[in-house]
Amino acid sequence: MPELYQMFQFMQKGLNKVFNMKSFSFFKNIIASIFYVFFILLTPVVTFANPSIIPGSVPNLAAWWDASYQPSVIYSGGKVSQWNDISGNGENFVQASSSHQPAYGSTTLNGLNVITFTSSNDTYLLTSDTNFSRLFYNNNGMSMFVVQVPVNTSGSTFDLYSGGSTPFFNWQNDATYYDWNYPTGDTGGRIITGGYATGVPHVYSIQAQPNATKSEYVDGALIASVATGTPSIFSCPLSLGDAAGCSQNHGSGPTDNTTEEIILYNSQLSNSNRQLIEGYLACKWGFQSSLASGHPYKTTCPSGAISTYPSSIPSLAAWYDMTNPANINVNGTTTVSSVSDLSGNGETLSQSTTANQPTFSSGLQNGLGGLTFNGSSTYLQSNDTNFSRLLLPTSSVFFVMNAPNGSNTSSGFISSRNPGASLYYDIFQQPGGYFDFPYPTNRFTFSAVSTGPHIWSAVYNEGSGSAFLNIDGTSAASGVSSATISTLSCPLVVGALGGCTFTGDYLNGSFNEILVYNTKLTTAQYQYVEGYLACKYNLQSNLPSGHPYKSVCPSGNFVLNYAQFLGSW
Repeated sequence: MPELYQMFQFMQKGLNKVFNMKSFSFFKNIIASIFYVFFILLTPVVTFANPSIIPGSVPNLAAWWDASYQPSVIYSGGKVSQWNDISGNGENFVQASSSHQPAYGSTTLNGLNVITFTSSNDTYLLTSDTNFSRLFYNNNGMSMFVVQVPVNTSGSTFDLYSGGSTPFFNWQNDATYYDWNYPTGDTGGRIITGGYATGVPHVYSIQAQPNATKSEYVDGALIASVATGTPSIFSCPLSLGDAAGCSQNHGSGPTDNTTEEIILYNSQLSNSNRQLIEGYLACKWGFQSSLASGHPYKTTCPSGAISTYPSSIPSLAAWYDMTNPANINVNGTTTVSSVSDLSGNGETLSQSTTANQPTFSSGLQNGLGGLTFNGSSTYLQSNDTNFSRLLLPTSSVFFVMNAPNGSNTSSGFISSRNPGASLYYDIFQQPGGYFDFPYPTNRFTFSAVSTGPHIWSAVYNEGSGSAFLNIDGTSAASGVSSATISTLSCPLVVGALGGCTFTGDYLNGSFNEILVYNTKLTTAQYQYVEGYLACKYNLQSNLPSGHPYKSVCPSGNFVLNYAQFLGSW
């Protein structure tokens, strides 16, 4: 919470003026300690879960669809034609008809993309596997987990369906019918629980085993458990969003909801594993507090979660996450006309000329997408014509970029230049590297890096005159300059050298993420950001020995420890 931290900084300055004598240092430390306690108590906690760890650690994973994992969603113009199974079993959802394709990229939950189904357009998806139903009926049973937000619970809607007229598998969140093998295998009848409030996310857990029981849990609380018999085996695909497949025609019960994630195991999980998946989903999608009282993950996320958030560090000025299509305005199929700023400060990057637009590419690093620059014409520029005020006289800039490809003699990474005044803030290679803050007053040189993804950290503070450039957490250049920075009022350019005047020197490479703080971060803070980026993009092995996040990921929001907080007073 930057505003909270800034409030404490303001109080700090005032108290330093009052307690400016050494004899009063004891009282100042007492007051600082009181403020620190309030700072800790008022700092919010924002958590994510790591989608690559927990579901795959539970045996018998049969299918897994995750709307937040953009490479698994094939879409054009905001419409989904295919949602791929990331379990590795190839159980993909498809929809060839544009008029029935659900929406993607316009709605999020906890900052993550979701898929939106609307009854008015009868949007639905159908597995390409025409015998998907076999995964529901085996001696080991089945367990399915669904995260959805109901939008309209009136009428009879089919959220998941497989079968013909009878028998069939059916799960609905309007009146919440759960039919495992109706009517033959459902000897105890269907589970009916009543609808849930619209606009509220839930994790629904349904389980069944032949000749035993079937059960449904909502947010970890048991709704009902009834007897099952011997199922009648049939071969049908699974539909999501309507009753479709086999002899059943779509349109009989289209649904209104957002679907976030679905995980299927072809076995009935133990209670501990069921709760593990519920905890993973609730933590990831931001409704952990909705879990049932006594649930083991109501207040703590499952082991293996990455709980980091860059905005927990004060003075975040701009944040561009290019992995998430919700943050990107795609012009046509792949070219990108703008990238939104996630810091909330409105520092949008844009490119109105189609020929100069970079392209969105999926699976660039650790399965995450990013923007590819062609080395000859593509770049982005901030709409803010005075973005340079966020870079100078003090800033901390981080980015994940794939080092230049091809034979470019000069490649601009990020820059804000005013050639008329001979002032340049930039990081580029030619083919050796340069960090200007700004040139000609201050310039660092560094050795050109190898082609491949790297984490870049550029920190400068005019007040102390100190500056450094880290590549993958290792110092590439550092020093002290006493030069006073002249005024530089220019936009930011990404993927080339430019600013007030565009000079070219295009990048032949790609960006995944950029973070700009308009302050000099402490060692603990910039290492936290490096750790966040290294864990997210699977670059921890690049970090040097001794880096605090070489082998573990950051956990929780960044909060100054007591010594750091007191030492800043």
